[in-house]
Amino acid sequence: MTLEYKENEIIRTEKMYFNNPLIGYINPYGKIIDLSLLYGPVGHDNWRNPVTSIFLKYISYIILNTNVKDLKKISNELYYNNQYPGFDEIVRRGVEIGHEINFQSYDDFKTQLNEKYLCEKEKIKKFIHIDKKENENLYNIDVYRKLTYDLIEFFYKAYSNNNFFDSTKIIPKALKKEDVLKIYKHDPFIDGFENEFYNEYLMIQLMSYLKDICVQYLGYHSIERAIPNKDLNLFNNVNYPSNGYTFTKNPKTILTSELKINETFYNWILMDWEIKRLPRYHWNSNTKKFDIENPAVAYHQTNKEEVLNQELVSIKKLVPLEERKKYFR
Repeated sequence: MTLEYKENEIIRTEKMYFNNPLIGYINPYGKIIDLSLLYGPVGHDNWRNPVTSIFLKYISYIILNTNVKDLKKISNELYYNNQYPGFDEIVRRGVEIGHEINFQSYDDFKTQLNEKYLCEKEKIKKFIHIDKKENENLYNIDVYRKLTYDLIEFFYKAYSNNNFFDSTKIIPKALKKEDVLKIYKHDPFIDGFENEFYNEYLMIQLMSYLKDICVQYLGYHSIERAIPNKDLNLFNNVNYPSNGYTFTKNPKTILTSELKINETFYNWILMDWEIKRLPRYHWNSNTKKFDIENPAVAYHQTNKEEVLNQELVSIKKLVPLEERKKYFR
């Protein structure tokens, strides 16, 4: 499937954000997902990005400079709720403002996740009726609803063998609240708002892992136009789109794990976009782990890919940029 060229849609979105770079993805069906606003202000009339909440609810992460055995002094229950095989530190499941440890047991967490997965699986059936030829309904489904479901399914698989880190090879880390507050003790805005400040720190720290999951595990394509230009713990994009970011040196870049680069991004490559590739992780239902692709797969190019590459090189060499849309697939 060749993805529709949508640079104009990206630019229109950025203009609405006062020319700040878009932070987002292209989903497997070619639709743009705008995640420039991480969360958004609380209020009845404010649109809130649902993807962030789901991701932060189920991600596991290590709290650095902690020792889970210290919790034994308080209660064995808290110790068991926060210990993780092979790690001395506290391992948290999810972000909850005001809570620095797990008060919920691992089994209760898994039960809740499994129920959420089954619930969302039923909901998504109302929106997805797969057309074997065109996948039209998959294409037309709300992009945030689909990504939310894909993330829940990812977490459902990742926790199914009771070892999230081993299953995914992803080990997110964050500082404990005490250390974060020490680092930013000079900031006058956090006085009296320690929990809120730490919650935003965790949000930004952990959401940085979303891109790897989307690109390498879910098959989404990251639009690489933004890089941080400030300390995001103080000046972040939690409530303001792309705040704290600036444009990359080459804002026409896409990061993907797609093998068929030339076929999928034919139109984008024609318009001088650079496509960078990361290895793909595939779910192994037997081991209940995500396995990285065989390196040989990435180096094997099909005949069709070779032909398309020759086409692209020839058109880009002979046709001016402003006329290349005539050759879109």
